[in-house]
Amino acid sequence: KTELGDPDVSKNGLDALLGQNKSESIVITAIEDTYVEAGTSASTNFGSAELIDFKAFPGTESAYYRLGLIKFDISSFTEPFSSVHLFLNCESMENAAIPTTVHVYACDPTKWSENTVVYTTRPEKEELVTTYVVTSTGKHWIDVTEYVNDFISYGESEISFLLEGDEASTRRLKFTSKEGKAGLAPTLELNNGTAFTTYIQYTGQNPWEVAMTAVNEWLDRWEVIKKGKRRNHIIYRFFSITIYFTQLFIIFIDIIDI
Repeated sequence: KTELGDPDVSKNGLDALLGQNKSESIVITAIEDTYVEAGTSASTNFGSAELIDFKAFPGTESAYYRLGLIKFDISSFTEPFSSVHLFLNCESMENAAIPTTVHVYACDPTKWSENTVVYTTRPEKEELVTTYVVTSTGKHWIDVTEYVNDFISYGESEISFLLEGDEASTRRLKFTSKEGKAGLAPTLELNNGTAFTTYIQYTGQNPWEVAMTAVNEWLDRWEVIKKGKRRNHIIYRFFSITIYFTQLFIIFIDIIDI
């Protein structure tokens, strides 16, 4: 029997059911990325640039205005993810002491190509996906879970983002592009946390508290499923429910030593 307080509790029934890997993480690199610039560069293409140049304009459009564009292939995915993050590496900030706001918008991936798009042919920005504040150079992960899950549910093969600055935050940023430094290209990091991650943490807790924590995790997953608007999510729900309650049963067997 595994007693409460046994540090090896994670090696019991849950591992047998789901294996040692408690989560699945997939990383995909952008298939296209670039930026467009207003002013005298409005007809210039920057598709081969090693950096995605970014800068807002202070109220009126000017030669300093630069927008980032990033595109991903999501054709191989059919199920929603528990979390999806857009990874960007900021190589430089115009003024590191001043936070810079980045608005992440949706844009039509069929309306631009990195080797041909210029400022005058840029895609229109659509819904605001999220807003993120860059406070330092280095690595940044931006939560885009709901937006990506929606596109997966619609059966879309590609997804793209338009990065735009804020009028009140006009500092220039430079992000690594896929043509830039190795290992720092824009990526999407898609994660599916395996059900009942709290199982390995229940050591020393009241079994009822463990069960309620597990149920709350399942409810969180249910919200992800609903937001994903899956066409085939009924099957996913069935297997998700089955796995969750099977694991719940294993927890109590392990505790009471049936």
